[in-house]
Amino acid sequence: MQVSAAVVGLSPPIQQASNGETLTFDLSITGLGDFAPESLGAFELDVNYDPTRLSFLSYSLGTLLGDTDLDEAIDGSVGDPEAVGAVNLVEISLLDTADLIDLQPSSFLLATLDFFVDYLPAGASTR
Repeated sequence: MQVSAAVVGLSPPIQQASNGETLTFDLSITGLGDFAPESLGAFELDVNYDPTRLSFLSYSLGTLLGDTDLDEAIDGSVGDPEAVGAVNLVEISLLDTADLIDLQPSSFLLATLDFFVDYLPAGASTR
């Protein structure tokens, strides 16, 4: 029996930024089948950040769970409406398993997130 695990991560993990700039992070998944089982049909996760340093601006979902504009997937994300330091991302594919396998490589973009740098003291990073 072969056991493997998918990994979700943000890139780049560290960015140089100054007050008043915008930071963009890509949320990606790796370790799935490469146009073969296992594929991803849904996800829900929170991306935490320090709201005393950053403000959440926006997110956009990737397209490999289906196109939300074509009703192939549901975007249940709420962003961070209360600015509590956690962006909630939810996407549910309405495609069948065979379509997801045909659509998804082993690694792909789940979402892109944008933050505004409100205040970073000298020498601090966004890590």
